[in-house]
Amino acid sequence: MVAALLDAGVDGNATAAGGLTPLGEAGDIGCVGSEATVEARLATIDALLQHGANVKWRDSLGNTSRPPEPTSAIPTASGRR
Repeated sequence: MVAALLDAGVDGNATAAGGLTPLGEAGDIGCVGSEATVEARLATIDALLQHGANVKWRDSLGNTSRPPEPTSAIPTASGRR
């Protein structure tokens, strides 16, 4: 479905209210829904990338589609970081 829309000329880099992009949403629960399989989500991401989705997109505050990196190490079972 996504590939067909992109083939028909839908802009894969369009932003919605709040600056959300199709690529950012596809990587999250987003446009394919929480019940979508991993394969369906990856197919959506692949279609967007094949049609030129901007992987370096940033909003006006400099945020990217990627979730932020953790600021501290995750504790292990032994409690060390």
